[in-house]
Amino acid sequence: MPAVGFVANHLERGGGLELYELAMAEGLNGRGWDVLVAYEHDGDLSERWRAVASTLERFEGEQLPAMLHRADVLYVHPTSVVPLVGRFGAAARIPVVAHLHLPPESLRTGWKAVVRGRRRSGHPEAEMLGADSGISRFLAVSDHTAALWRRFGLPAERIGVVHNGVDLDRFRPAGDEERATIRRELGIDPEAITIGFVGRIDPTKGIEQLLDAFADVASDASSGEVVLVVLGEASRHRGGAASPYTADLVARPGPGVRWLGRRADPERIVRCFDLLVVPSQWDEPFGLVAIEAMASGVAVIAARRGGLPEILGDRFPDQLVEPTAPELATAIRRMIAVPARLREVGRASRDHVEARFSLPGAVKEAERELLGVLQR
Repeated sequence: MPAVGFVANHLERGGGLELYELAMAEGLNGRGWDVLVAYEHDGDLSERWRAVASTLERFEGEQLPAMLHRADVLYVHPTSVVPLVGRFGAAARIPVVAHLHLPPESLRTGWKAVVRGRRRSGHPEAEMLGADSGISRFLAVSDHTAALWRRFGLPAERIGVVHNGVDLDRFRPAGDEERATIRRELGIDPEAITIGFVGRIDPTKGIEQLLDAFADVASDASSGEVVLVVLGEASRHRGGAASPYTADLVARPGPGVRWLGRRADPERIVRCFDLLVVPSQWDEPFGLVAIEAMASGVAVIAARRGGLPEILGDRFPDQLVEPTAPELATAIRRMIAVPARLREVGRASRDHVEARFSLPGAVKEAERELLGVLQR
């Protein structure tokens, strides 16, 4: 098989992009590709990258390592390095495939949203769109993200869609005994309805709306005992765990909320949930956390935003809502009213992800695109 070159920012678990980039490298390596890796900074994923790469070299600034000349195709994920890799590929006459995990616009919150408008462009560099950018093919993580890039100016014929996939062995359902064990470790009654949130503690992720919705649900005695588990670290853009923003959230009155912070075993914690809520206020480019929970046999309520409808829309349309506190509270009440139905939806969710969003399937789709570029 050919050699594929990756150019990474950080070899660390910063978010879904970094983990997915590594998963694609591992998947391609498993299918016989020679993996070459250039990176800027080490991190907690360095050992996994070293296990998959035949050559791994650090670079600084604009100088990519010469070993990338051995690549038959360059496959780049971080948007910030796409122009650099495009220039390198053009000079070396190596085709470049850029996988777009982010939209060409970002979301303002707070007073800036009121004064300047909710959306702003300028996330990517304009040269990414040029015919001479060195990028042979763009891949987007969802149809929604691809449409945004086309609207931004990317020619339709240059962009395809490869939905994210999930590791079905890592994210799997738990049996009753395992679920009860995890809950006891967290100080949760094994019989309590356990609702989960996984993601950055940041306004764009909808944590404030979910906390308000949960307080409403928890105050209703007919709901029985309900617990909200918040799994994720405070956003660095908001000052981290010590920021007034995070402290205010944690200090909100009301019982039943467990703040776990960042964990090394998120897949294990997710298995103990009855329901995951993805209340994103911005248009999620895809929504990887949703398919991870569904693969774990957990029912999901998600915002009707971005790529999330592509995950849930055709099979679970009633679980898509506007991410306001009242709408979330109504949806949560409806889902937890019949616990047996939660389990049934969880099983159907696992089946849906196995059929549509497996990691091996995503790797095969990406490989098809890479080989297509080489043939052209």
